[in-house]
Amino acid sequence: MTLLTSSEAVIDSELLPRVRSTAPWYAPKGNIRLSMNGTVYWVRLQPEQVDDAMEAATAWRRRP
Repeated sequence: MTLLTSSEAVIDSELLPRVRSTAPWYAPKGNIRLSMNGTVYWVRLQPEQVDDAMEAATAWRRRP
């Protein structure tokens, strides 16, 4: 996974199995928490994008 700025500069990058993502109940709607390389990032998305982002970040775990 690669985390980019709005101008497409790389902030951080990590193999997907090493990225931890959550959408905590206490976070404002549309915010997810990513942990990459020991750094925690709060990412703000459109609320309707959160479910798709969480699915994409965890789908690799269900593959045989």
